[in-house]
Amino acid sequence: MRHILHLLPPVLAALVFGVAVFEWPVLLRLLHVAETSRFARVGDATMATAFALTGAWAVNRALNIVLWQGLLRSPGQPAVPRLLVDIAGALIYLMALALVGEWHFRADVMTGALATSGLLVAVVGFAVRDVIADIFSGVTAQFERPYAIGDWIEFQGRTGQVVEISWRATRLVTLDETTVVVPNGLLARQPLLNYSLPRRHFRDTLKVRLDPSVPAERARRVLLAAARSAEGVRATPPPDIKLIEFDRQAAVYHVRFWVDDYRGLQPAKDLVAGAVLDHLDKAGLGFAREGSDIVLHRQSEGTNGKQAPEQILRRVELFDVLDDRDIADLVAGLRLRRAAAGEAIVREGEDGASLFVLTEGLLEVEAKDPQGAARPVGKVSPGGVFGEISLLTGQPRSATVIARTDAMLYEITAESFLPVLQRRPALAEDLSAIVAGRLRRNAALAQVVPGETPQETERPLANRILGRMKGFFRL
Repeated sequence: MRHILHLLPPVLAALVFGVAVFEWPVLLRLLHVAETSRFARVGDATMATAFALTGAWAVNRALNIVLWQGLLRSPGQPAVPRLLVDIAGALIYLMALALVGEWHFRADVMTGALATSGLLVAVVGFAVRDVIADIFSGVTAQFERPYAIGDWIEFQGRTGQVVEISWRATRLVTLDETTVVVPNGLLARQPLLNYSLPRRHFRDTLKVRLDPSVPAERARRVLLAAARSAEGVRATPPPDIKLIEFDRQAAVYHVRFWVDDYRGLQPAKDLVAGAVLDHLDKAGLGFAREGSDIVLHRQSEGTNGKQAPEQILRRVELFDVLDDRDIADLVAGLRLRRAAAGEAIVREGEDGASLFVLTEGLLEVEAKDPQGAARPVGKVSPGGVFGEISLLTGQPRSATVIARTDAMLYEITAESFLPVLQRRPALAEDLSAIVAGRLRRNAALAQVVPGETPQETERPLANRILGRMKGFFRL
């Protein structure tokens, strides 16, 4: 109904002027006006022209409703370019005027125009050749579709989103919210990059230079975990790491990752770079020195940038209350574990009496919902710890932890922790308080009651954990 109402005004106008054209001689006779008089000729020309223009108006409106806004308009797809719509409308009006000239005025419009305007066309064409080239380039672009409204394109070092394609130019808006107007002819003559074709997501690369003494397998593991842990990076297609070149100074790796849209490129690249810095730091690795440049390089123990186990354990919040002798006892009982991508390190509900410290890689934590379906609840990055409840109380695992990349972990068993607690029984109370705080922050077990202070909420849980620790370790 709305479309019919939009079409009604031009149709009624065309009918009125059409009737006027055919009834004009009758009106002249009623007014006793000669058909050869000036008034009759002017009126006749006016009526015929008005009929042609209103008819063109009706045809153009019908074409817009049926074709541009109907058959060629798909949900989720950009609208038909304004330039194409304008060109079609202009052609309709020109054809209407040409027809009224040929049929009503008995004038050979096309032949006369071609016979008398050759020189004028040559002069004007030379003067506006660039304008004509831009217009035809714009028309060609609408048929070939190298880009469309909404696409992100790069041209001559400038990148922006196409917001308008007019008769002469294409208008882009950059990420800095500035407008770039590029003539269509210039776009047609030089190559451009379209980041939105054939799909809107695309891949970018971050270059990382590492010490060549770091094994390639280890470098790939650390860098891949960093890329997969960054927000804004697509899981499919997955990131990958390529060793591009190496020499005595550096091994150059490309961290390649996919983003959903060009607008999200800079935020994603920033997060990937931050994750790479964090994962390299946790792994004890630094960037390669380049020439005389001064770079940040963290000194670490061991070879190939590997951190000593004591350094890793010192970063664990749970072990803040332990002294050097306690840490040395734990290091003596450490087990180094390697997990392949996709491997389940622990499973929800299975028995366990150990804690894990992730040194390299990325892990995903899954837990079952009330319906029994597993769902992801978090990630573990290098330096992260899981399994402390099973270590201290012997309770079954509360979640499933799966390696999303190849990973390296240290495992601390209850057997290696027992001598520490036997020597210093008072540690049990401190450890139970730390674990209760971690559980409360993670919302894993504690149920916060409105009006309770954090200390009031943690104390009952800490006491329960302390009681289970004493029973488990027989303190």
